[in-house]
Amino acid sequence: LKKNCQKIKLKLFPGGTKLIHGHFCLDSYKYFFPKAPRICFAREPLSLLISFYDYINLKSKKESKLRLYYEKVIDSKVEDFLLSQHAQSFYKRMFGSFDYRDFSFIGILEKYEESINLFNKLFGTSLIVKHVNKTNEMGNQLSLKSSFSSQFLNEFRTVHKFNYEFYNYALSFFEKKTEELDKI
Repeated sequence: LKKNCQKIKLKLFPGGTKLIHGHFCLDSYKYFFPKAPRICFAREPLSLLISFYDYINLKSKKESKLRLYYEKVIDSKVEDFLLSQHAQSFYKRMFGSFDYRDFSFIGILEKYEESINLFNKLFGTSLIVKHVNKTNEMGNQLSLKSSFSSQFLNEFRTVHKFNYEFYNYALSFFEKKTEELDKI
C-alpha cells in the first residue's frame, strides 16, 4: 500500500507541494506525507455543529452533491441533529486513526487571529488572516430560530464528551504555546 501511495502521490501532488488542507479524514493521506506536521483548528462543539447544520442546509439547495448528504443527515430538527451519532463522532471522523495529542499545532477558531499569529511564530510563516466561508455571510442561519433549554444543553455536553475533551485539550495547547512564546 505504501508503495502505491508513493506513485499516486507523485501524480496528485506536484513537486514542491507544501500544504494539503480541507475537511477530510486524515487517514486519507496517512501514507502520503507521514512525517508532515499535522495541524487543525478547534471550535467549541455546539457552535461548530450548529454552523455545520446551517452550512449544509444552505449549501445543499445550490449544490446537488450535498443533497444526498442533506437528506440522510441534516433533514431533521437542529436538536435531533445535534444529538445524533453523526454529530457526536464529528471530530473522531476527521482524526481517523490519528491522536490529536500528537498534532504539531491546534488553533482555536474563537481566537482565530491570535491562532494565525501563533502559527506564524511557531512555523516561521507569514499567513494573512482571512475571514471567508462564514455561514452567517451566506444567508439566514436556520438554527437561530432555535433556543436550547438548559436540559438540552446538559444532554448535549454529556453525549459530546469526546468533542469537549478535544476542545478543552486544544484550549490548553493554545494557552501553553502562547505562554512559551511570550517567555522568549
